[in-house]
Amino acid sequence: MTLAKWRTTKIPEYYFNEIETTISSSQRYVSVSEFIRQAIEEKLSKMKTNTDFLIVKDLIFTTARIKNIHQIICSRFRADSKGLLKEDIQQVIDRSLDIDMITFLSRFTKNFAEYHPFKDGNKRTLLVTVDAFLRMNNLKLKFRAEKNKETEDEIFFWQNSDQQRTLEQIKKFIKTHLDTHKSSHDVGREIKKSIQDNRLILEKLSR
Repeated sequence: MTLAKWRTTKIPEYYFNEIETTISSSQRYVSVSEFIRQAIEEKLSKMKTNTDFLIVKDLIFTTARIKNIHQIICSRFRADSKGLLKEDIQQVIDRSLDIDMITFLSRFTKNFAEYHPFKDGNKRTLLVTVDAFLRMNNLKLKFRAEKNKETEDEIFFWQNSDQQRTLEQIKKFIKTHLDTHKSSHDVGREIKKSIQDNRLILEKLSR
């Protein structure tokens, strides 16, 4: 594994804390940048976590893409307002980053709901963002929704939007709702497919 996989992704701080301790105890003169690069690559290569998702992270998790998903949601479902409350969605992405995909998505789910960047449509935008990203990685979220009954899956998104769900509860929810998916590797197509497949729960979340 090389750091090319990280692209614009930030490295977790605890890596550098360990590396700083090692450098301070060394009696040798070293190139700090080269030492850090090698140390991080060695640490990543020994981990059992599949980090392939980092290759496509920047195809979905950008401010521009999330705003685009929100615009699509507002154009297809009822929205009280299409406006933004806060501009800096990138800080939510950066704060959520982890080299484990489920942990990353769980942190993003929690942090996005707390940050609440849009005046309306936050739950639906969050759902499609996470699901479309999973679809780019040959997975998807499988939800249960009924026209005349509120399901536990709907309740989860309402409760998460009110910060009533812990990180561990969110992780469990994502893990238990994962299903396999054959990706087209086309971002726009996977976003549309996510909206199409999840139309009923998206409609219910707009009420």
